[in-house]
Amino acid sequence: MLKSLITAYLALFIVFAPISANSSEDAQVQALSSTQMAREVVVKLVSQDPAIGSTCSAVIIAPARALTAAHCINIPDMALKYDDGRVFPVLAALPDIMGRDMATLLVPDLVGPTAITTTARIEEDELVYAVGYPYGIGNILTVGNFQFRIYNPVEDKYYLISTVMIAPGNSGGALFVVRDGIPYLVGIVVAYAGSQYLTVAVELP
Repeated sequence: MLKSLITAYLALFIVFAPISANSSEDAQVQALSSTQMAREVVVKLVSQDPAIGSTCSAVIIAPARALTAAHCINIPDMALKYDDGRVFPVLAALPDIMGRDMATLLVPDLVGPTAITTTARIEEDELVYAVGYPYGIGNILTVGNFQFRIYNPVEDKYYLISTVMIAPGNSGGALFVVRDGIPYLVGIVVAYAGSQYLTVAVELP
């Protein structure tokens, strides 16, 4: 039953909405409902030039600061845009010093909820949630299972592999786990490995 529910979410690629608590999968419903908080910290990364259509995603981690994928920071005149129309220009983009596909965005006057992180490791087959703006639409949540880590000895860092479905535009978005009703940011989505159902995320320290 649980696997069928996960497959349905992936196949439909739906915009997240809370599900009725009458479902027999009470734990799954509770976890999905709590991810509304996760969606509030993920915004669209766009160009202020309306003629440029490329977009990515970004995750607010502190006042005036967000994370995204490093391959997204070539968008000219970057800004963070909320679904309600608010736009915050990006002052500077700082690539990860370890060379990972991740960058920090400095965004003056950026306010709002910020992501919560955790030092606890993800367990094999644990449910994970990706939030981002595939194809520039938003704010979309998909769900899958954590599979394994890939260790990069050059960077001395790990990448997280999961079965969450993503698409172009999800880059820079968030990978969350939900524990005790709280969504924790564990990675930044950067790519899919040969399939949209095999997602690669940079693991946060």
